[in-house]
Amino acid sequence: MVNFDIGVGPPATYIPPSWPSLAWVAGPQPIFSTAPVLWYREDMLFFIMLWTIVVFFAVFTIAGLVALLMFHRHRAGLFLLIGFAVYGVSIGAASGAIVGAMLSSFYVTGFLSMPTWVPLAWAIIQAGIAAIFSFSKISMNAA
Repeated sequence: MVNFDIGVGPPATYIPPSWPSLAWVAGPQPIFSTAPVLWYREDMLFFIMLWTIVVFFAVFTIAGLVALLMFHRHRAGLFLLIGFAVYGVSIGAASGAIVGAMLSSFYVTGFLSMPTWVPLAWAIIQAGIAAIFSFSKISMNAA
């Protein structure tokens, strides 16, 4: 019996890249490409969760710094800074876990490798959506 390698799945020499190895991999790649890509669900979930936590922490800490500047004469400013940072990490972990589980399922089911820039892109998308929904007056009405 002849064993044919059709190039589906990770190569035999695959080693998961270390975080935060970012590389722009676009277009068709050779079967034995050395570009840093993610093949396993755990690696994809790890990268997506870590990038989401980092991006959410940065966004919410900046918001906390703005609150600190606004309330610089009160102790509430410092509590807001710490609270926003903790909230950003917790929401980033929850959001990263949900989106990471869904995205990794799509990639693993399709026998696709995930380029290492995709988790960062999805973390930025999630932070943008969180920022859009943070406004108190969102309405679908034209008036």
